[in-house]
Amino acid sequence: MMQLGVIVGATFILGSVMQAETQPVAVSRQMMDEAVIETVLVDVLTSSEDEPKHIRRSQEQSEELIFDNECDNREFMNAGAIRSAKEKWESAKLADPAQVREAGENVLDRLKRNELYAPFKPQDNRIKIWNEFFASTQPSYLKSLRPIRVGPPGYADDNRLAVVILVFPGSTGMHAGRSAYLLRLDGKKWHVIARYITFFAY
Repeated sequence: MMQLGVIVGATFILGSVMQAETQPVAVSRQMMDEAVIETVLVDVLTSSEDEPKHIRRSQEQSEELIFDNECDNREFMNAGAIRSAKEKWESAKLADPAQVREAGENVLDRLKRNELYAPFKPQDNRIKIWNEFFASTQPSYLKSLRPIRVGPPGYADDNRLAVVILVFPGSTGMHAGRSAYLLRLDGKKWHVIARYITFFAY
């Protein structure tokens, strides 16, 4: 698989919870999850770095993202991305290696315990919800649009460090792939400090 890695900077303020019908996790964790995930999605929308540009191309739209707000619970997808990214992040000394490992392991622990975030609607109006599109009801071979999916964030350092995995679809001339994000909480804002992208081989 082709791989890219980069250090970046993006921020997002802690958001609010919606859809309280069946929350698999506590409200405080849900709020953190929403803030971390929206930070990542806004980074994809706004960053001029190569990795977010690749992900935007998968959407074939310049100003919007289509987000499947059902938590991505595929353990193998998250595990592979974490394994690849943490080696790069640790060697680059972007954060304490033990904390990076702890955050990555927390992602996998949450998947094993089925501690998923509840579906939510991001505050940024450019982020569209997949199940609101007609294409979401079509058979996979007819779908012209495919969404971005995100796994549950993992945390370390008293919830001040986060790891989250985003999976994006393929598009014309580009393979599908996944991007691991490393974020740091500074006060009430999450900052993206690194990304690591891998493309699936076919």
